[in-house]
Amino acid sequence: MLVLVASGLAQTHMDTLVAQRLAMDTVHAYNLYYEDLVESERSQEGIASNVFGIVLGTALTAVGGLLVATGDEGFWIPGIPCAVVGSYFLFSNISGIGKSRMHAQRRKYYEDIYGLYREYRKAPQASSANDTSMSSFAIDSLVAEQLALDPSYAYNAHFIDRIKTEFSQESVAENLFGILVGGGIVTLGVIGLSVETSDDIEKALATIIGVPLIASGGSVLIYNIYAVGRDLGHKRKRKEFERAYELYKNRRKDSGLATNFFLTPTFNVATLGPGMNLLVTF
Repeated sequence: MLVLVASGLAQTHMDTLVAQRLAMDTVHAYNLYYEDLVESERSQEGIASNVFGIVLGTALTAVGGLLVATGDEGFWIPGIPCAVVGSYFLFSNISGIGKSRMHAQRRKYYEDIYGLYREYRKAPQASSANDTSMSSFAIDSLVAEQLALDPSYAYNAHFIDRIKTEFSQESVAENLFGILVGGGIVTLGVIGLSVETSDDIEKALATIIGVPLIASGGSVLIYNIYAVGRDLGHKRKRKEFERAYELYKNRRKDSGLATNFFLTPTFNVATLGPGMNLLVTF
C-alpha cells in the first residue's frame, strides 16, 4: 500500500512539473492536450454499460439454466453455451465496475491537473499563447519539445505512464471474442425462432427463448463492434505517445542529458494478461 501511495505521489509531482513547464510556453497553449486526456478517461467510465452487462449476464445464465433444467437433450445444446457465456459476462462486468471507477478517478485527477495548468497560465508572460486546433500527435510533439528544454528534470516517467495507460486499454482481442460470442448468441436465437413445430407450447417456448437471445446477442455484438474501434483508438494513441517519447529522448540526447529507458510489452502467463517491462540504462 505504501508503494502505491508513493507511486501516486510521484506521478502527481511529475504531472505538476509538466503543467508548470507547459504553462511557461508563451507561444502555444496546451488545453487540447489536457482535454484529450480527460475525454479519453471519460469515455471509459462505462458503469452504466457494466450494470447492463450484469443484467444481461444474469438473464443469459438464467435462460441457459432453464434450458438445461428441462432435461431435454435438444435444449442442452443452446442451454450450456448460453449459461457459460452468461456467467462470463456476469463476472467480467462485475469486475468491470471497478475498472470504470478507476477511470472516473483518473478523469478527475486529469481535471485537477488541467485546472492547475490553467492557474499557471494566468501568469502575464503566458497570456499571448495561442490555443490552435492541431492533431493530437502535433500537440504531443509540442509537449515533448517543451519538456526537453527543461535541464532540471527528466520527464521519462511522464511519457511511460501515458504509454502504459493506453497499452492497458488495448483489449481488441477481447472485443473480437465478444463479437464472435454476440454473433453466436444471435445465431442461437434465430435457430430457436426458426424451429418448425405444430405444438403451440413448443412455439411459445421457442419465442420465449429466441427473442431474448437475439436481443441480448445483438447488444453484445453492437457494443463490441463499437469497442473495437475505441480500442484501436487507444492503440493509435499509444503509438503517438511512443513517437513523442522518442522525440523527447532525441532532444534530450542532443542536449547531452540523455538517460535511456526501454519499454517493452510482455505477456504474464500466470495472470493471462499483458504487461510492460521497463529497463533503464545510464
